[in-house]
Amino acid sequence: MNNTEYPIAVEIKNSEDLNIDLQQYWFALKRRFLPAMAITGGFFAHSILRTLSQSRGKQFGSSN
Repeated sequence: MNNTEYPIAVEIKNSEDLNIDLQQYWFALKRRFLPAMAITGGFFAHSILRTLSQSRGKQFGSSN
């Protein structure tokens, strides 16, 4: 068995390297998906707040 056949087993020397690789992968994942999550989260929050304000306006519609 050559080392070239199993480059992954050679790369992972200890758990510290694996932890650093996972952290870099997680940072790249967050950097890629956080804008999309922020956009969808903002859209959902906006729609929820709009429906809440509409229902509150119906409750206190007589004061208007």
